[in-house]
Amino acid sequence: MRSFAFWAVTISTAAVIASVFTLPLLYSYAQALQSEVMLETDFCKTTSRDLWQSMYQLAPQHRAKRGWLFGQWVPDAGTGGGAAAAGYEGDGAPASKVQFIISQSGSS
Repeated sequence: MRSFAFWAVTISTAAVIASVFTLPLLYSYAQALQSEVMLETDFCKTTSRDLWQSMYQLAPQHRAKRGWLFGQWVPDAGTGGGAAAAGYEGDGAPASKVQFIISQSGSS
Protein backbone atom coordinates (compact mmCIF):
# COMPACT_ATOMS: atom_id res chain seq x y z
CA MET A 1 0.00 0.00 0.00
CA ARG A 2 2.91 2.35 0.72
CA SER A 3 4.46 1.86 -2.71
CA PHE A 4 1.10 2.55 -4.34
CA ALA A 5 0.76 5.85 -2.42
CA PHE A 6 4.36 6.80 -3.30
CA TRP A 7 3.76 6.25 -7.05
CA ALA A 8 0.44 8.11 -6.95
CA VAL A 9 2.10 11.15 -5.33
CA THR A 10 5.02 10.97 -7.77
CA ILE A 11 2.78 10.79 -10.84
CA SER A 12 0.49 13.58 -9.64
CA THR A 13 3.49 15.83 -8.84
CA ALA A 14 4.92 15.20 -12.31
CA ALA A 15 1.53 16.02 -13.86
CA VAL A 16 1.29 19.30 -11.97
CA ILE A 17 4.86 20.30 -12.91
CA ALA A 18 4.21 19.39 -16.58
CA SER A 19 0.99 21.42 -16.64
CA VAL A 20 2.76 24.40 -15.05
CA PHE A 21 5.19 24.46 -18.01
CA THR A 22 2.85 23.28 -20.76
CA LEU A 23 -0.19 25.53 -20.29
CA PRO A 24 1.69 28.85 -20.64
CA LEU A 25 3.46 27.50 -23.73
CA LEU A 26 0.16 26.49 -25.30
CA TYR A 27 -1.39 29.86 -24.44
CA SER A 28 1.56 31.69 -25.98
CA TYR A 29 1.35 29.59 -29.14
CA ALA A 30 -2.41 30.20 -29.47
CA GLN A 31 -1.93 33.95 -28.98
CA ALA A 32 0.87 34.08 -31.60
CA LEU A 33 -1.27 32.08 -34.03
CA GLN A 34 -4.23 34.40 -33.49
CA SER A 35 -2.18 37.54 -34.10
CA GLU A 36 -0.67 35.99 -37.27
CA VAL A 37 -4.17 35.18 -38.55
CA MET A 38 -5.32 38.74 -37.77
CA LEU A 39 -2.35 40.19 -39.68
CA GLU A 40 -3.04 37.95 -42.68
CA THR A 41 -6.74 38.90 -42.58
CA ASP A 42 -5.92 42.61 -42.54
CA PHE A 43 -3.48 42.14 -45.43
CA CYS A 44 -6.14 40.26 -47.40
CA LYS A 45 -8.74 42.99 -46.76
CA THR A 46 -6.29 45.72 -47.79
CA THR A 47 -5.28 43.87 -50.95
CA SER A 48 -8.91 43.22 -51.86
CA ARG A 49 -9.83 46.88 -51.31
CA ASP A 50 -6.89 48.04 -53.45
CA LEU A 51 -7.85 45.58 -56.18
CA TRP A 52 -11.43 46.87 -56.27
CA GLN A 53 -10.19 50.46 -56.40
CA SER A 54 -7.93 49.60 -59.33
CA MET A 55 -10.80 47.88 -61.13
CA TYR A 56 -13.06 50.92 -60.70
CA GLN A 57 -10.32 53.27 -61.90
CA LEU A 58 -9.63 51.16 -65.00
CA ALA A 59 -13.28 50.54 -65.86
CA PRO A 60 -14.75 52.54 -68.75
CA GLN A 61 -16.73 55.54 -67.55
CA HIS A 62 -19.62 55.40 -70.02
CA ARG A 63 -20.17 51.84 -71.09
CA ALA A 64 -22.77 51.23 -73.79
CA LYS A 65 -25.29 48.67 -72.63
CA ARG A 66 -27.22 46.45 -74.98
CA GLY A 67 -30.40 44.53 -74.37
CA TRP A 68 -31.31 41.04 -75.51
CA LEU A 69 -34.88 40.49 -76.62
CA PHE A 70 -36.10 37.10 -77.90
CA GLY A 71 -32.89 36.13 -79.68
CA GLN A 72 -32.00 39.51 -81.15
CA TRP A 73 -30.05 42.53 -79.97
CA VAL A 74 -32.04 45.65 -79.16
CA PRO A 75 -29.96 48.82 -79.62
CA ASP A 76 -30.32 51.62 -77.08
CA ALA A 77 -30.30 54.41 -79.69
CA GLY A 78 -33.39 53.24 -81.55
CA THR A 79 -33.81 51.09 -84.62
CA GLY A 80 -31.23 49.96 -87.13
CA GLY A 81 -27.55 49.30 -86.71
CA GLY A 82 -25.68 46.05 -86.62
CA ALA A 83 -24.48 43.91 -89.51
CA ALA A 84 -27.65 44.20 -91.60
CA ALA A 85 -27.55 48.02 -91.64
CA ALA A 86 -24.00 47.86 -92.98
CA GLY A 87 -25.16 45.67 -95.90
CA TYR A 88 -23.85 42.40 -94.52
CA GLU A 89 -26.02 39.52 -95.67
CA GLY A 90 -24.69 36.93 -93.19
CA ASP A 91 -26.20 35.90 -89.86
CA GLY A 92 -26.89 39.39 -88.61
CA ALA A 93 -29.63 40.38 -86.23
CA PRO A 94 -32.97 39.48 -87.89
CA ALA A 95 -34.86 42.61 -86.81
CA SER A 96 -32.15 44.92 -88.12
CA LYS A 97 -32.02 43.01 -91.41
CA VAL A 98 -35.77 43.35 -91.91
CA GLN A 99 -35.62 47.05 -91.06
CA PHE A 100 -32.78 47.51 -93.56
CA ILE A 101 -34.75 45.81 -96.32
CA ILE A 102 -37.87 47.84 -95.54
CA SER A 103 -35.93 51.09 -95.49
CA GLN A 104 -34.25 50.21 -98.83
CA SER A 105 -37.54 49.36 -100.54
CA GLY A 106 -39.28 52.46 -99.17
CA SER A 107 -36.57 54.89 -100.30
CA SER A 108 -36.56 53.87 -104.01
